[in-house]
Amino acid sequence: MKRSVLLLLLILLSSIGFSQNGNEPESSIIHIIRSNAIIGCAADAIIEFQNQRPLDLPWKTQIDYKIYSTGNIMVTSDWTMVDRIDQVTLNIESNKEYYLFFDKGDISQVEGPEEIQKSFDKIKRKFSYKESLEFPINRSSIVQNKKGPSQGTGFLVNNEGYILTNHHVVDTAESVKVIGIKGEFSIPVTARVVAVDESSDLALLRVESKLVSFEKPPYNLLNSDSVIKAERVFTLGYPMQSAMGSEVKITDGIINSLTGFKNSISEYQISAAVQEGNSGGPLFNSNGELIGIVSAKISSDVADQVGYAIKSNYIEDFLFESGVTQFNKTDAKLAGKELSEQVESISNFVYIIKTN
Repeated sequence: MKRSVLLLLLILLSSIGFSQNGNEPESSIIHIIRSNAIIGCAADAIIEFQNQRPLDLPWKTQIDYKIYSTGNIMVTSDWTMVDRIDQVTLNIESNKEYYLFFDKGDISQVEGPEEIQKSFDKIKRKFSYKESLEFPINRSSIVQNKKGPSQGTGFLVNNEGYILTNHHVVDTAESVKVIGIKGEFSIPVTARVVAVDESSDLALLRVESKLVSFEKPPYNLLNSDSVIKAERVFTLGYPMQSAMGSEVKITDGIINSLTGFKNSISEYQISAAVQEGNSGGPLFNSNGELIGIVSAKISSDVADQVGYAIKSNYIEDFLFESGVTQFNKTDAKLAGKELSEQVESISNFVYIIKTN
């Protein structure tokens, strides 16, 4: 069975994807038991859930799979001896247990272990796995069950208080707070979501408090058509803030490709390392010009330092279509400066975005 591993292991860099979320959603357990039948006992069996890594199911083995997604969930089995593929759909609800039985290439749901007592009693091995919250089976169902705050990154568009981040950072948020304005991390400031584009994964926020003022950011928005492969880039953000602290973090690398995931023309592939909480962080070229916004990466289990960023032209189109605001027009003020000088100039315009 062909496995699109890269497709399955794409990770969004934000909540329930790739921002930090300290509380697990509600879950259920799927028990998957393989028959003790001698026929085909030496043949490998593979169990697959959408967007997850394939699981080996050897003879006389039980898998206990912790699942956070709810709704209709398809489970696929692949009996490699005869290349036999079978599927079953479970209607998953939170806080319940489900049983699947794999027997000579067929997978089916059973009510409980008593239906398969003979095989259940002869289990020799048990393995426990859980659904990846970085790229879940059914994202929308987990967002509905999500508990606790999540966190990403955002950056200032202009001195009118508009801030850009990813749509998935603020999706379903009841409240949005911005932290780090002018280097102040002790006082969160409320922001309002004023425009979103789910297809481009972009969201525009605005801080409207009269107690907060903004300066014009030092970076300009560069046309992404001028970006070339292999040029140096860097990004700023707040990855894994609970462990790494609230000081803005820089990572640098190159443009690996001018197309993104599955040849998407709206993204670059980048080598700059990105982690949980980097969603919505700005991507700059060596002149300190804004060329994109960080959004996702490939799991390090598959490939090291492969991330994606939405191109600046899509940012400009999004802001234009919103009819609300645009980037301040400015010259490339940071061109020719050392990287350390550029980072120092930009840092106070990159913020922590926290949602509830």
